[in-house]
Amino acid sequence: MNAFVFRVGKNYYSWFRETHLLTELRRTHGTDARYHFLVDAEWKADIFAGDVLVELYVKNPKYKDDDGKGRKALCKKVNPWTEPLTVAITRRKARGKPWLVDEAEIAELAASMRDKGAPLIAAGSA
Repeated sequence: MNAFVFRVGKNYYSWFRETHLLTELRRTHGTDARYHFLVDAEWKADIFAGDVLVELYVKNPKYKDDDGKGRKALCKKVNPWTEPLTVAITRRKARGKPWLVDEAEIAELAASMRDKGAPLIAAGSA
């Protein structure tokens, strides 16, 4: 039962982290960021805006890490046609709450997305 609870909690926190980032990119920074499960499954991108892909993960050498170690493929290996933006969260000691991307890093990501040509939300459509 503990393994089941752990997996459910881990997946919930992952969803919450992605939703938080997506919401901040759209509402605070006006980026037309989106999510689609097929983009996540096939391209390993958690968020996209136009042709700009964003990969979000917690660093873990057994699962996924910056240097390509781990059992999960990095977004840039699956998508050689583009250079995806990466948000890698360093593991934290806190338990019982999601590890969210901080506001400064979100602002930096939004600026990088705009620099790469990510579309903005049209006025009045947010």
